[in-house]
Amino acid sequence: MLAFWAALGNSATWIALFILLLLSGFFYQFTKLKIEVTSDVIKVGRANIAKTFLGDIEILKDDQMKHLRGPGINPSAFLALRFWVRGGVKINIADPRDPTPYWLVSTKDPEKVIKAIKD
Repeated sequence: MLAFWAALGNSATWIALFILLLLSGFFYQFTKLKIEVTSDVIKVGRANIAKTFLGDIEILKDDQMKHLRGPGINPSAFLALRFWVRGGVKINIADPRDPTPYWLVSTKDPEKVIKAIKD
């Protein structure tokens, strides 16, 4: 903003600030990860799976999530990650026909997600 102010003055700085705030809000809404749980299906982003195919669900703390996002990653796992969210859940898949071993999902409230899935 200092560069706008120094080069163009107060009016251009306020306009640039307003545009940046609008764009920030738009991108926040656009990149938000939507997790939906119904009575028989869980949807994360555009992916969905029936609850009957879910195995164990683990709450992951910061260090566990960091390991699974980095050196412990399984290339065939489904990843729904947001780098600014440190924790998450690991949902193991119990379908023998599905090559995906687990879903790794970023969430700020993993207890709420697990409670919704188990209800």
